[in-house]
Amino acid sequence: MWSQLRSRVSSAESRSRCRKLHLRQEDLRSSLIRLFHLKFMAAPSLPFFSTKPCLVSRVMPRFTLQYSKHTMKKRSTYHCQAVSNGDDMDLLRFQNDVKQDISYYKYMENIEIVRTKFSKVNGVEQIVLVDSINRLCIDHHFHQEISSTLSSFYKTHCESFSEDTSQDLFRVSLSFRLLRQAGYDISSDVFVKFTEMGGEFKPSLNKDIKGLLSLHEASYLNTGNTILRNANAFSSRQLKLAIRKLEPNLAKLLKDTLMHPYHVSIHQYKARQHLKFLQVTGTCGLLEDIAVAEFKFNQAIYQKELEKLTRWWKTLGLANELPFARDQILNWYILSIIAIPGPQYTKQRLVITKVLSLIITLDDTFDKHGASLEDLSLFAEVFKKWDHRLASLLPNYMKTCYLTINDFTNEVSEMCSKEYGWNPINYLRKSWTRISDASLTEVRWYTSKQYPSTDEYLKNAVATIGVHTLLLHLFLMLGNGATEKKMHLVEENASLIYCPSKITRLWDDLNIDPNETGTGCDLSYSKLYMKENSHLSTDDLMQHVRHLISSEWEQLNKNCLFFDRSLFHPQFIQTTMNFARTITINYSFSGEPVPIFKDCLNAFLYGKFD
Repeated sequence: MWSQLRSRVSSAESRSRCRKLHLRQEDLRSSLIRLFHLKFMAAPSLPFFSTKPCLVSRVMPRFTLQYSKHTMKKRSTYHCQAVSNGDDMDLLRFQNDVKQDISYYKYMENIEIVRTKFSKVNGVEQIVLVDSINRLCIDHHFHQEISSTLSSFYKTHCESFSEDTSQDLFRVSLSFRLLRQAGYDISSDVFVKFTEMGGEFKPSLNKDIKGLLSLHEASYLNTGNTILRNANAFSSRQLKLAIRKLEPNLAKLLKDTLMHPYHVSIHQYKARQHLKFLQVTGTCGLLEDIAVAEFKFNQAIYQKELEKLTRWWKTLGLANELPFARDQILNWYILSIIAIPGPQYTKQRLVITKVLSLIITLDDTFDKHGASLEDLSLFAEVFKKWDHRLASLLPNYMKTCYLTINDFTNEVSEMCSKEYGWNPINYLRKSWTRISDASLTEVRWYTSKQYPSTDEYLKNAVATIGVHTLLLHLFLMLGNGATEKKMHLVEENASLIYCPSKITRLWDDLNIDPNETGTGCDLSYSKLYMKENSHLSTDDLMQHVRHLISSEWEQLNKNCLFFDRSLFHPQFIQTTMNFARTITINYSFSGEPVPIFKDCLNAFLYGKFD
């Protein structure tokens, strides 16, 4: 009997030890996952991770719209469903599955090794390390270290930049750029020592390619300073002359920098190009290993998101019901990645893509061939009053468009009311009304042949592009501090929205999308400007447009680089700038049509990384 009892006790102790070992393994696994969320995700409080059904999707489960008894018949194919709780859990499970790959642990280990490097470098090596991390788009892992490094560097070296003549052009330019883009109010007078009496930069600098390249990048963080405009002109001229004399890889780097300067370009695209350059020149290290692993991880997340958006778009059925409208969910999703990248912003990207798809559908509805001015006027009136009874008088395709946007807006508003305790429906409706009113104005100009001035056109056209509506939805989806008072501040801060809208519209109008057909598409800023200035050449037009865009970037820099960080979520400000950068998917900053969509597609979704 005692033998049997000892055997049972021994067996129980063995099972207990196994359970403890298993728990320790689980604790280790949980700790690593928590480390990932703290160091990598850094996610804000997202309302879409609520257990309540969320909004703005039409995937699963389905339910039929309930219209008021005054309105039209229900469409059996019309479904409106938020990103459901099941979709939320599916995305979270998918991210966790990706993280369990053994290479992920090596990836996290490399991040910790790089973190220790900050304490081992000083002076210019510190800012070069920060720049290398920024250029590879892995800076979100090192927010605290970068912030501490730049703060210390600013306190130590700020005054010496102007006084110390031993400081070279590369160091001063790089320091200026990094500090200013981090929000430090560093004066452009740090470049005075590199100029002559007349304000022109010294010709002797033309051999300092590294310094010129850094000066050129710094010049795009201008907030209205003449010396930075001169710096841009001087560096551009000297770098173009130098390209012919350099070895092929460096010449390609210079050419890409001139066409796509870092500050005004798509950062993920620039990161991929920088990584390629390092791989070709054989100078890759630990940072590049982290960047490659991150590209691969993000690709897996982005592919899953695109799969869900494609299913949503097909289920929504607008491509079938409105065959004249564009059916380009991939293109729209790529723009949302540019606007708000990173796995911690999955929900925001899904929503931004859906809002963008509805904005474009609304635009195509106004541009439809054969639409009468009377119907379009009624269509715009429906968006002013949001009246289902009035909508019942519309042609079916207009009715479909209105009901989709109306239901979407109601869902967003209902979610915010539950999450934040206030209802933003009036703000959201007003943003959609602004688009429809501006679209109708364009149609009237075209049909009456009474063309507006360029100023009148541009003021109206920045509304039709829809950036305002996108930013309002993003503000709500970011969640943190989304109060009605701050929503009102977004509305009041017109230049914050106007600048990226104007930049996008000016570039876009230089080359009207051939897929756009119908009434309003024949109006553009470039055509109206040439009509007003028939004696000017196309080169004059390009120079004029580049000047306008540069001026808007200067204003956008003022708004975003030195903003009050207590007012808005930092990602909201960053995305505002990213919306202005999205247009470089079609154009270089010099104005040349150099589409990089395929490059972005490969970098974000399908490209291979060695």
